[in-house]
Amino acid sequence: VCSVSLAQDIHEGHDIFVHTILQVLICKRCFTFYGDGKFSSDEDGCDKYCRWCGNGGTLFLCSACVCGFCKKCLNKNLKSSALADVQKDNWKCLICIPRPIFGSRTICWAARELNSIGKEKKRLKLIEQREKLRKMLEVKRKADEEKH
Repeated sequence: VCSVSLAQDIHEGHDIFVHTILQVLICKRCFTFYGDGKFSSDEDGCDKYCRWCGNGGTLFLCSACVCGFCKKCLNKNLKSSALADVQKDNWKCLICIPRPIFGSRTICWAARELNSIGKEKKRLKLIEQREKLRKMLEVKRKADEEKH
């Protein structure tokens, strides 16, 4: 389960990575590991790997679809009230009923917005630096012309 702090990347306008299916923030390493989310399934068509982290292990399977989530991811990312529902026979996963991760999705949305502001600031700073360099080169060119 990803535990990398992404705050600095978000504020500085570095690339951020969003979980393909859940639309929550993850680090680059987890994003690369997870890939497109097309995993092999068991003989019943159910997931053999966690939809959050992509690892195997003991999964809690959804009663409405073929998706499964590992205990580690659920414990790390859900509140205790939502964790109690996982134990029920008719549990519906975070894809079927994403309400338990709405907070994480909201953070992801806000991070994307803040990140785009950071990227825009970097772009404007680069334009400003290029303009300063252009002016310096123009002054140098004029000085060189006056010498000759």
